[in-house]
Amino acid sequence: IMEYNPDGNPYNSGLIIDDEGEIKLYYRKMHPWVPVEPWEPGNLGIPVCDGPNGSKVALIICHDGMFPEMARECAYKGANIMLRTAGYTAPIRHAWHISNQSNSFSNLMYTANVCMAGTDGVFNSMGEGMIVNYDGVPLVTGNGAPDEIITAEVRPKLADEARRIWGVENNIYQFGHRGYVAVKGGAQDCPYTYMRDLAAGKYRLPWEDEVQVTDGTSCGFAIPNRTYQGWRFDPLVPAKAGTQRLTVTWDIRLDSRFRGNERRFSTAFVISKSKAKKILRHAGRPNSRINSAPPPSRTDAARRRRSTDRRRARRETRDW
Repeated sequence: IMEYNPDGNPYNSGLIIDDEGEIKLYYRKMHPWVPVEPWEPGNLGIPVCDGPNGSKVALIICHDGMFPEMARECAYKGANIMLRTAGYTAPIRHAWHISNQSNSFSNLMYTANVCMAGTDGVFNSMGEGMIVNYDGVPLVTGNGAPDEIITAEVRPKLADEARRIWGVENNIYQFGHRGYVAVKGGAQDCPYTYMRDLAAGKYRLPWEDEVQVTDGTSCGFAIPNRTYQGWRFDPLVPAKAGTQRLTVTWDIRLDSRFRGNERRFSTAFVISKSKAKKILRHAGRPNSRINSAPPPSRTDAARRRRSTDRRRARRETRDW
């Protein structure tokens, strides 16, 4: 569905609804098909929900499936079936097939992949939906005809069993336990530079400055002037009894050489009311959300006390 976004462009969102009409999963597309699609990048992560017959189901949308990290995240969170909805055209046919198969094989996870077929007057979608076994072998593939329905039997417990008992090619386990024959438990560090840089907000390619398409102007869209605002809570996940949602907002102020580049960040926590009051009290704002530290005191003792309180508040925020 196209979901209204009061703060920017619409989201491309997907829902899983059970046989009783209850929404079980709510997902916003993480990787819009740029530069063609102007969707806002998703900010809810990749949720997983319970499905029938012991299945754990995840949902991604179209271009998401071209990033192996997306399928790995689904599996890492417990999914044994990943659904992928798409609307690709013929030039993507080969990538569609191999990405669906590799997403299954690399994670010992069934994938059920549906692609639009026919034309909407602008795009001629190729169809060729496919259901892939957890070992990467297609169980059934569509022929591209509009309104075609393909079916296959999947057994989630077989995927779960493979994850438990496979030795060779149990890749999702081995990824975090490299060389466990040589060293106990395997190496469990993160040797991947791109992962460390991405987590630190420093992802940059060696050829970054040479990339020519970095906005949507080639497809008629204006250059955006907003920055990404970060993660949000999944609205389908209720807070537990006795807890409340606390939005923590803080300013990052740079020195005078970079004046004008201030950034404001907002992070949400689900914590108990008592802990919420405690962290607010540490910040000097017992009756409101966390904002900024109290005005500086002229005495060294007061400055040290205020600095200690701020460090304690940050440490407790991480713990909670």
